Amino acid sequence: MKTPLRIVHLESCGDDGERISTILADGGIACAIHRVDTQLSFTAALTEDQPDLILAEFHTPGCEGDSAFTLAKKADFRVPFIFVSTCLHEPLITELLNRGVTDIIPKDALGRLIPAVRRILKEQQEQDARREAEEALREHQVQLRHIQKLEAVGRLAGGLAHDFNNLLTVILGHSQVVLNEIDVAHPLRMQIQEMQHAGERARVLIRQLLMFSRKRPSEAKVISLNTLLDDFESMLRRVIGEDIQLTLRLCQDDLRIKMDSALVEQIVMNLAVNARDAMPNGGRLTLELQSTHLDRVPRYHLRDLSPGEYVKLSVSDTGCGMSPEVQAQMFQPFFTTKDEEKGTGLGLSTVFDIVTQGSGGLDVTTTIGE
Repeated sequence: MKTPLRIVHLESCGDDGERISTILADGGIACAIHRVDTQLSFTAALTEDQPDLILAEFHTPGCEGDSAFTLAKKADFRVPFIFVSTCLHEPLITELLNRGVTDIIPKDALGRLIPAVRRILKEQQEQDARREAEEALREHQVQLRHIQKLEAVGRLAGGLAHDFNNLLTVILGHSQVVLNEIDVAHPLRMQIQEMQHAGERARVLIRQLLMFSRKRPSEAKVISLNTLLDDFESMLRRVIGEDIQLTLRLCQDDLRIKMDSALVEQIVMNLAVNARDAMPNGGRLTLELQSTHLDRVPRYHLRDLSPGEYVKLSVSDTGCGMSPEVQAQMFQPFFTTKDEEKGTGLGLSTVFDIVTQGSGGLDVTTTIGE
């Protein structure tokens, strides 16, 4: 283990405690031993020390072996428990082992202690490795289900989007013809304009659907992110409104990536709109562009990202934050906490899709009220 083994040792005899401590040290076991000799101090040590291993003399005055083992199992049944004791008869040894005691070592056979502890360390390392592997497997399964859901919804969305786009072209075209024909003071002009605005919003949604389904042709080329964000700033200000302060921090270096500029604009726009909706009473929105060395994998990704130099776009706001329950679903297609008129649930899904398909990753830090 990288850190010393935390051991709670229930032993009333100081000389025996020192002897066992010396044996462990001479055997190359890096450990921090807390010796206790009463039931009260033993109970406190189980809670405060969070031990990796418990050693105990069965015949400790005021805290006999049965009581000690019961207390230890209540505190954490996973912690290995070894009786290092005198005068234990074979029937009692068998009973204790059947109850779950890890090992029983007589004090006149302390040579068995080092192999027993090493065996426990090896088992703990194997358990840790198994837990890490299981956690990694669960994460990959979640990502796989997300990919499958994206693909299924994407196929449906792509087909619907093309059909709706054809209908909208007719609606928007005829509404524009009517607006051109009627007078500015016509009583129906405002209603027709509202119809046209609704059609434009629907067209934006369709563009997102096509992007989401990846049926929009990609035009990847080398672009300057500094230039793109600088040119996009005026549009962002119009979108977020005057009550939100926008700060754009560009990198001193001219950072360039190979990607469709429209997709980058879609990422920025979706994140800005999401931030705006989280700040109904105004606030601050900050976009920061920088070069960074990636030495860990972002939490949200599909492909393995090799360590190295990457471009990092940070988008932060002073909005209301997300609960853990919302954060767990934020990239799910059509998931939204907004009113039906405001949210489609495709904004963050589209961001996730574009970034991960572009061999990138995302990290999210959020707290309710911040």
